[in-house]
Amino acid sequence: MAERIVSPGVFTREKDLSFLPQGIGEIGAALIGPTEMGPAFVPTIVRTLGDFEQIFGKDSQDFYVPFTAKQYLRSAGTLTIVRVLGLGGYANDTVSLGLSGSAGHFVAATLKPSRLSPDLGIAGAGSASLTAGATKSSFTLSLSGTSYSLSFDSSSANYIGKVFSEDAQNSQKAVYVYSNFLTTQNLMGSSDSVTIASGSDENFSFQYSVATTPSIQSQLVNGSRTNLFKVNTISHGTNVNSKYRIGISDIKRPVDVAGSDYGSFSLQVIVNNPGQNDDGIVLENFQNLSLDENSTNYLPRVIGDRYTTIDANGKLTHNGDYPNQSKYIYVSDYSALTGISNELVPMGFGAVSQPHATTLASANNSGSMTFPTASLLGLSPAASSSQVNSRGSYDRNVYYGFSFGNSNNTEYLAPLPTSATVGNNITMSLEDCYGHNDASVLGATYASGSQLITLTNSAFQQRKFVVPFQGGFDGSNPATERKTGTNIAANNTQGFDLSTSTSNGTLAYKRAINAISNPDEFDINLLALPGVIHQLHPSVTNHAIDKIEDRADAFFILDGSSYGRTIQGAIDDVKTLDSNYVATYYPWVKILDEVKNKPTWVPPSVVLPGVYANN
Repeated sequence: MAERIVSPGVFTREKDLSFLPQGIGEIGAALIGPTEMGPAFVPTIVRTLGDFEQIFGKDSQDFYVPFTAKQYLRSAGTLTIVRVLGLGGYANDTVSLGLSGSAGHFVAATLKPSRLSPDLGIAGAGSASLTAGATKSSFTLSLSGTSYSLSFDSSSANYIGKVFSEDAQNSQKAVYVYSNFLTTQNLMGSSDSVTIASGSDENFSFQYSVATTPSIQSQLVNGSRTNLFKVNTISHGTNVNSKYRIGISDIKRPVDVAGSDYGSFSLQVIVNNPGQNDDGIVLENFQNLSLDENSTNYLPRVIGDRYTTIDANGKLTHNGDYPNQSKYIYVSDYSALTGISNELVPMGFGAVSQPHATTLASANNSGSMTFPTASLLGLSPAASSSQVNSRGSYDRNVYYGFSFGNSNNTEYLAPLPTSATVGNNITMSLEDCYGHNDASVLGATYASGSQLITLTNSAFQQRKFVVPFQGGFDGSNPATERKTGTNIAANNTQGFDLSTSTSNGTLAYKRAINAISNPDEFDINLLALPGVIHQLHPSVTNHAIDKIEDRADAFFILDGSSYGRTIQGAIDDVKTLDSNYVATYYPWVKILDEVKNKPTWVPPSVVLPGVYANN
């Protein structure tokens, strides 16, 4: 490098900066805790509030992480979120109420114990019963000595959905309505009798899970259909079952696809919010997909198949061959596509699973109750009202398949107990669906209202169907109260039990902390567990301190005391701690809860990360 004298004693040297080292990315805080949605236990980097809300949901009055993220992202651009979900699941008894008449014996509603009476014995002999003469219009249910006047007439003041809440979190009675099959209730006669069955048939004793579609299936070839693939949500949890639906459309035969020996189709991620303005909005649309594994449009290659698992020690394992290009879904169970016949294309899906046990013996009826079967669109030669718009012409925006507007079907969008089977549900195929007489607007070749849709007699615009998600699960009882603020206790903060070192909530938080414990894998400079209080939850906070000290490159904002603690009490709560990597603050802080639109007290760790970021 050139060197020259500028003046006596002053030298300059030219430095070659042609190859600059890559700059170090911005390092930010890590927040650990429950959120409305998102991947569980997978450290996920967000850089804007919009990113956070898209992945983990908006403000929730039940959780502190969204508040903290909003405060922090006002001043900083990188934030790592580790969502906590349940590990142990739950198991409890279910009371099933049915209607029995000439049409058959069907479950009309199911009841589960509420948070007010989690130990209510509703499965024992005599603990749940009906009075004589119970009919759809009026019946009396007795639960452990308490009687309730009820009706399955939705216009009645005693309608079951009015007497018992359908919101597990806000139920003020001993039970809440877990499933309510309104379509079945409306089809039964007012004098049809009410039946009852109770038993320990609802076992959800497993950890959190993603939501999954039934297998997407091919057309009928040589008397059978091939399972092609499944679609899974990236987000875990119960609410994603009903948040989205999958659309399959523009299904084309190989002969109709230029430059390929395989057929093609499109796949959409669609908002499922019936009755709302955003219902049916297409979030993502992947077009010209192929089942040819050598194609650049190969389904897993275009959408992705990556998912992450984590063990109790926080070891993350990344599974799959293709990076996720979708923000919402990934595909799985596509191994049958290897060497698949090029004539196969998606034409339907497998039978959905019942959200309850297959059949239940009625305590006061000689028959047995069966759960209503799922309703599918397009299985009638006469076009249903949902397939015709207000002008009476064919609506090309209508998909066949699962009927999301059917009230009974809404109950299918749920976690699935271990005893769940498909019951009497059937597979859905476009080949079992009829076209429409007004479909001629699509072109010269179309399936009319008297013709079943095939790959040869229909326009490709007719070949589309929608598929539901099932099985997403929070890993916890939906009736568990989510305590916050002044109600936080050792055995309940935001719905998690952190009272002992082996409580399911403690194990969940430790798993999340372990996930970001490796400094070589995750760059963080700050940690907060908003809502976890050292005074009440030392097993978790001490574990966090140990991991932060082991990292030696980050700082832990610790919530030392519960709300209202005296100064001396707050000192006593943390006086045994001695660490250069931890700070605690006093007292709690009042902020505006934008969900409730009123001021609320929050632990210091909700606002302090934002203060650190601002400084």
